[in-house]
Amino acid sequence: YNDIKKLNVLLVKLNEKKKQLNAAGQRRALAKSLRKYNEYMHIQNEIAQLEEKLKETFPYIASAEISRTSPTKVTINIIDETPVAYTELYGSYYLLSRDMTVLERLTSVPENTLISLSASAADVCVVGSAIVFEDDRVIPTLTELLDSMESSGILGEIRSIDMTNRFEIEFWYQDRFSVYIGTVDDAEIKTAFLVKIIEKLYDYRGHIDISDTREAAFSKFE
Repeated sequence: YNDIKKLNVLLVKLNEKKKQLNAAGQRRALAKSLRKYNEYMHIQNEIAQLEEKLKETFPYIASAEISRTSPTKVTINIIDETPVAYTELYGSYYLLSRDMTVLERLTSVPENTLISLSASAADVCVVGSAIVFEDDRVIPTLTELLDSMESSGILGEIRSIDMTNRFEIEFWYQDRFSVYIGTVDDAEIKTAFLVKIIEKLYDYRGHIDISDTREAAFSKFE
């Protein structure tokens, strides 16, 4: 009986020791995992900083994705930014991306496939940064207008946009139509309306007023 009792005591002690060892092992494993996690996060932060640095240094980079494929190999996937418009300031021409980042400064007028943008004076126009206009409503207004043109399928046909007064917006469709849109309110309806109007005008050239979504006005160029 005493031997059995001693054996039970030893078994209890052994189980306790196993629990202690398991707990210690779990703590070591947790500490190791935390170290690996911290190392991983440190690398991810460095990658994120490098991606931002690349975009700052090279404005034509829309996005840069850096991945570590092996301990000694890093892969960089780059998507180029495409200029959609330009604006003239003090004799220089600044190329602008879709989100109004300044991509490049030129000394001559860019190719005519880009939209010529006229707006209020710019407070900040630095290559690699978003352009900042004196009127802080210009960018959101322009973004809404470009979005509506894109959804209506006419963005590639726009030659110029005059937003000098954002309540009296005008733009040129190809070299055929001078279009008065007024405000950007109901821009999607107005641009969709414009598409339907143009379909009925065939080879005509002239001025189209779509500022009123209930009816449009057209007058031929003389």
